Amino acid sequence: KQWYQRRVRGYWYGGNVSDGPPYTNAQLIHRITPNVKIILILRDPVTRLYSDYLYFNNQAYGIHENRTTETFDEAVREEVKRFRECVSNHTLHYCCYSSENNPEVRVWIGVYICFVRDWLAVFPRDQLMAVSLEDYSQYSQSTLNRIYQFLGVSKVDQGKLGVFLGTAKKANKRPVNERSKGDMRPDTELFLREFYSPYNSEVARLLNDTRFLYKK
Repeated sequence: KQWYQRRVRGYWYGGNVSDGPPYTNAQLIHRITPNVKIILILRDPVTRLYSDYLYFNNQAYGIHENRTTETFDEAVREEVKRFRECVSNHTLHYCCYSSENNPEVRVWIGVYICFVRDWLAVFPRDQLMAVSLEDYSQYSQSTLNRIYQFLGVSKVDQGKLGVFLGTAKKANKRPVNERSKGDMRPDTELFLREFYSPYNSEVARLLNDTRFLYKK
């Protein structure tokens, strides 16, 4: 996604464009292979943001600061304020792709409605399957079976699939030095849930699936 945004921004920012980039990933893929089936994997945007903030806190990503629950709270409040100001002056689609979005606290990525709309604008609903990352983590085997059915491919032997899932290692874990930070502050979580709530409601309505309300 970051690669895509860098390329797209180079083409449309600085011009007289009021509603975002002139094309999206969805349009590019549809142009090349219109009959493809798309799987959208969505994660609770609040926990996704906190995990993202801590995961990329190391020198390999050019980040050298000591990130804490306090710095996270400060950063998200500032970025949410900026995002809301953007939406008050531009379309939501514009703001989701804006070059002014802070790459170190990527609030806009959790505004899934922007990107779900992009896909549904060019692909019929029966070519898209939305998967909850939480469901996949908790019910991996049944989720994979639903994916196989959606793709129209044969199911994997269930015994072998169970063995594989039992031995597979989780990817993208927090760096060891970040696991001691603990959970985000309750007031930060409440603030973010209130921010994302209307966007989550739109996603749930559009996909006809209340799992994506992400209410706690």
